[in-house]
Amino acid sequence: MGDSKRASKRRFLPVRKRLLRTCLGLILCSLVGFVFTKSINPVLSWSNRPNSPITTTIKGNFTNPGVERSIVKNLGEGNTPTVTTASNSNDQCPQVGKGFSDQLDPYLSHPTATQKTVDQIFDLTALPGENLSAEDAAKRKEIIAMYRDFGIDLSLDMGSFYSKTLASFRPQSWSSQTKQPLSGAYLQPFSVDAPTNHPIPCYTPHVQLPVGYFSSAQLHFYKGFDGVGFGVAISKGTDPVRTIKSKADGKSYQAHVRNDALELFLPTNTNADQQVIFLDSVDNTLINCIKAKQDGSNYACGFAAQSTLPNLGDRGGTIASGMSNLAGLIREDEATDKTTRLTHGIIIVSNRMWKARVYPAVSGDAWIYKNQNANRYGRGLVPYGGVVQLDPALNLEALNLSLPAKRILEAVQQYGAYLVDSGGPAFGIYTSVKSSEFEQFASIYTPNDDKGIQNQIAKVLSTSKVYVVPPLVKR
Repeated sequence: MGDSKRASKRRFLPVRKRLLRTCLGLILCSLVGFVFTKSINPVLSWSNRPNSPITTTIKGNFTNPGVERSIVKNLGEGNTPTVTTASNSNDQCPQVGKGFSDQLDPYLSHPTATQKTVDQIFDLTALPGENLSAEDAAKRKEIIAMYRDFGIDLSLDMGSFYSKTLASFRPQSWSSQTKQPLSGAYLQPFSVDAPTNHPIPCYTPHVQLPVGYFSSAQLHFYKGFDGVGFGVAISKGTDPVRTIKSKADGKSYQAHVRNDALELFLPTNTNADQQVIFLDSVDNTLINCIKAKQDGSNYACGFAAQSTLPNLGDRGGTIASGMSNLAGLIREDEATDKTTRLTHGIIIVSNRMWKARVYPAVSGDAWIYKNQNANRYGRGLVPYGGVVQLDPALNLEALNLSLPAKRILEAVQQYGAYLVDSGGPAFGIYTSVKSSEFEQFASIYTPNDDKGIQNQIAKVLSTSKVYVVPPLVKR
């Protein structure tokens, strides 16, 4: 029996060796494959692969359909989620912090972004009495963490509604090139480096807002419907030079202004801000004027601010954010063009505000920095100047939308919507358009159905994924 057992062991020994060699080979191949995978895609590790519960994967984007982008949510300090992204260096789509001219100054990170915790920024930007739900508080911290990781301190310089510190971070140099000529209707008269002119990168960090956050939408027209939009009065060299006085700060500005400026372009709602944008085509001077009134042969404004085109659209405004009123404004024929999409971001107001600011904003409403109106306008998850993006994977063509609704939502997908001021609806859209232009395609509002343009926009925003993304700046 002993000899038989020894013979059996000798017969099976080669088999065991082969099995051992095979196992070792498999282990070695796995290790080599792992190292190779890590070398070409350092973000994709075994703990955060697309099927991992801590990873949200979005397939497709507006500029490059079909590309898969992974948003990996890690647990940072105090279990606060932060956002990192995979590289898009091999994709034909905008890259974070890239695509700007050589003339543009980079936007520097805030030194305090790494010095403060998420909880500290949360406390500093809280509005007393706003009564955030637990879900909204957690979401606000997630958004704070995203900005913080991007080098943005949302609580920087909280002493006043206008921040000189934030203004000092604004780029001081940019390209003089514009998307369209500085003449005629002055469509897109801002530098190609303006944030509103840049599409949102495919792999930008972002945080999803709670579904239904934007529960209502409203279009603001300067003539017809609500009469709350902005009028744009463009002058010529033959128009007289007039004085435009700003009552709030006592400043006066000189500009060519056409005789019928207020007759044609003063918004019709006397209970609203009646904002008029005076644009002098002789020297490309832009004067934003709130509560515009005739003052003899001149004009008076509750407050006026001046800038010279082309600039970045981040200054010279009379809206709460301090941005130019004209940057992101939907102009005539832009949202009703049957062949061409809007090629810039839009500007919005909301009834949910947050005592926080991010570039291109340098200010906010005075009342929120006095800790007022928490019950009416508090509980916001988007800072002043914040950019929100409609899910770029959403197929708008399949939704049977009116042309104006589709064009506006396309812009929110590709370029984003900038929160610039507080207002009545959850998502109020500023235009310098007469309502009659949109009414050729559908009613502005219809009760109890989805046929109105506002209804269509509100339904898409309230039932789809909407994200908060970092500012579109050069890095």
